[in-house]
Amino acid sequence: AITGEPVPRSQTMPPEGAAQTGSIKITPLSGGAERVDIWAPARNKPPRWGRLAGGGRWLKLPAGHATLFAADPVALRKQQVCRTEPELILGLSRSGMAGRTELLRRDGASWQLVLLTGQRTLAAAQRIGNSLHEYQNKSRNPRDRAKGQWTQPVVLVTQADTVLRGRLFHHVANIRARAFVAESASREHGFGGKPVRVTYTYRHSCEGAGAKRQCKTGTCDVELGAETPGGGCFARQARGGAVFTAPQALCDALPRPLASRMAQDIPLPDLQGIRLTTARGTLKLTRREAGGWRKPDGSMVGSGESGIALLFLAPLTADRVVSYGRKTAGKPALRVRLEAPNQPTVSLRFYPRTSDDGVKDYVLVRDGHPVQFAVRRGPVDRLRKMVPAPK
Repeated sequence: AITGEPVPRSQTMPPEGAAQTGSIKITPLSGGAERVDIWAPARNKPPRWGRLAGGGRWLKLPAGHATLFAADPVALRKQQVCRTEPELILGLSRSGMAGRTELLRRDGASWQLVLLTGQRTLAAAQRIGNSLHEYQNKSRNPRDRAKGQWTQPVVLVTQADTVLRGRLFHHVANIRARAFVAESASREHGFGGKPVRVTYTYRHSCEGAGAKRQCKTGTCDVELGAETPGGGCFARQARGGAVFTAPQALCDALPRPLASRMAQDIPLPDLQGIRLTTARGTLKLTRREAGGWRKPDGSMVGSGESGIALLFLAPLTADRVVSYGRKTAGKPALRVRLEAPNQPTVSLRFYPRTSDDGVKDYVLVRDGHPVQFAVRRGPVDRLRKMVPAPK
């Protein structure tokens, strides 16, 4: 259906300078065909008005119709691009994330995230994921071990964020085209470079029960391109194919990193030392045998605001994952060093920033960890206040 808001009768239509940029002919199964003429403020502008050919009321078109009216001539196609149930997905890979590929694979009852270097197909990523023991860092050199637990192409092995993983599976299990807009991609569709590509396999047509249950396996392989004027983004099935417009929810879900928000998991009672460093100086805290944290002057950290601030550190769950391996500009506002017996030292850096949506927070970077996190300013500012000014 082509709908719109009626233009007031007092307004002169078409306005001066406007141009007819196209028309759409609709032929129903019964009855006569109808043609809608499409008008824009100028020939190089998006469509804004429409009316039935030969007369009729002028309508102001919503922005979401722009991609349909700008479409190249294409055959009518089935809108359902991929369809399954989220629980039938067997494995998923996603590339185009800052030169990284994410692999989601089952790990018992949960989903394991394997982060790999480069742009890799699902099959190639799964071969690596099935032999992770071959990529564990077995070096005897402490400096090499300090670089990470894994060797390339494996960057990180962790649990996937449960909420984001579930949301992603929900959207990719049912991908529907809003409209097909071109038989093949062109530059303005935004598939150049390294677009976000998601591939997953799923079970279907299962027969039998128990050990005799057999299922066929299907594959969905989709790439995302540039944003569209009316919301959503361009998409296509990988390796070419017609370009379609995907809904905004899918376009928002696909590019978000799926790594766990757990920045560090050592609980506070297991720590023996904490060092806080700001531009003003450094505060070293040591754990007493009887419990509690001692300052360099011998005084104890109280259970008030400072005690609450320390609880934020261990364990530390971030608000969200920002990116993989992006360089952080400027100097950190706070450095934190956490020490625990028989465990590697954890070094954290907090950089102030204003996010794209205007929220003021901190980017958290853990040394040797490829994930960057975002955390609220309040808890970090309380930690910074604990560092005394130089006398």
